[in-house]
Amino acid sequence: MKAWIDGQHPGRNQTVSNAASLIRLLYVARGLRGFGDGFAIIILPAYMTVLGYDAVAVGIVATASLLGHGASDPDRGLDRAAQ
Repeated sequence: MKAWIDGQHPGRNQTVSNAASLIRLLYVARGLRGFGDGFAIIILPAYMTVLGYDAVAVGIVATASLLGHGASDPDRGLDRAAQ
């Protein structure tokens, strides 16, 4: 009861700790997503070249994938403009 009188919630430190670990997890997940997206954007043109597509087709697909990535990124692009 003394903790309530002093203005301290008994579980407050645990809640702050849980929030910090969740924020850390979100940053890790976001970093992994960014790595995966970047890796796919690099690998796709290389794979298309191996399959025998010409430079124009590879360029069109690479440009479209980069534009799509930029438009769908929550920090910039169309998602933010819609808010």
